[in-house]
Amino acid sequence: MLQNQNNKITDIKPVEIKLGITKPTDDAKNTLPAGPDPNDMKVKKLAPGSVSRESKEYLVDNLSMLIASGVPIGEALETIGKEMPTKKVRKVMDEMCAKVDEGSAFWIALRDSGMLDTSAVAIIRAGEESGRLSENLHVVAEQIHKNNIMTSKVRSALLYPAFLIVLLILVGSGIGLFL
Repeated sequence: MLQNQNNKITDIKPVEIKLGITKPTDDAKNTLPAGPDPNDMKVKKLAPGSVSRESKEYLVDNLSMLIASGVPIGEALETIGKEMPTKKVRKVMDEMCAKVDEGSAFWIALRDSGMLDTSAVAIIRAGEESGRLSENLHVVAEQIHKNNIMTSKVRSALLYPAFLIVLLILVGSGIGLFL
């Protein structure tokens, strides 16, 4: 690049950039992509609500106690996983245990499982990275417990008005039918 006295650029040469993109061949157009190998299927994330609130509380609270007692995370997950109520949750717990045994961080295995929400996973991550995992698991267990109580109270509070509305509709229908 050259600049003359007026600070104008004079000798600009084009540059060729190769992106490595190739056109598909005829063979590639006519073949279907290979499907997943059924032997290599991973457990999908759990759907929200597929694990009961009580199971989540049980998992986190017992995990907190076991880790505080010095039990390794993998062994604690294996122990608690055997006691989970549904087969799908036990399978997810086994996968979490396998990830931790392979060297993955516990919070990553937990995040990938979809068992807890992102805020709980963030608290657990902070605990794992700061060396206070047991304490942070206890905090998450308390939060889950408080959420369970609040949800229970809201359901109870809504049950009576719902009952009255249904009763009102039935009585109104009965009166309308006989008049």
